[in-house]
Amino acid sequence: MLMGIVGELGAGKTLTLTYLGLRNYIKYQGTRTIFANYHLKQVPYTFVPDPNSIDEIRSGICLFDELWLYCDSRLSSSGRNKFVTKVLLKSRKRDLDILYTTQSLGQVDTRIRRISDFICIPSFNEATGKCIARIYTHPSGYLLKTLRFDGRKIFPLYDTSEEIELPPDEPEKKPKARTVA
Repeated sequence: MLMGIVGELGAGKTLTLTYLGLRNYIKYQGTRTIFANYHLKQVPYTFVPDPNSIDEIRSGICLFDELWLYCDSRLSSSGRNKFVTKVLLKSRKRDLDILYTTQSLGQVDTRIRRISDFICIPSFNEATGKCIARIYTHPSGYLLKTLRFDGRKIFPLYDTSEEIELPPDEPEKKPKARTVA
């Protein structure tokens, strides 16, 4: 399963990502590993520091905050994008559920958008601490489920100010010399 969590700054994307990861972990009674590219607290997980670590992941739930950093739609032909996309396309055969956040689906490579099974749109109310997450089937847009949860119980599980590190740039390829006849 591949789910994108989409929303503006402060909408509750990482909050919802963390909630869904924890919910999945509890549902499977801790038998599935949580993998995350951000740091979790009080929750057993495996940190995924960069895209090169993704190929090692099997059987679990992957939480990728700011996925566009790994597969920006404007970098669709980069080696990093091809590698990440290859792994995401193999997720079903690896028994992986992959959840990712992005401010806009357009930021994520088109191949990832096409294979996403669900889109989640969270709405966080700072005054009450409540979050509503609407999950839609993709691409049909049918509202599948609405989740309501208390964000104040989830906030202690991660650092809301943590910035996801940009993966190192790929070495610049030098143009091949061409012989003109």
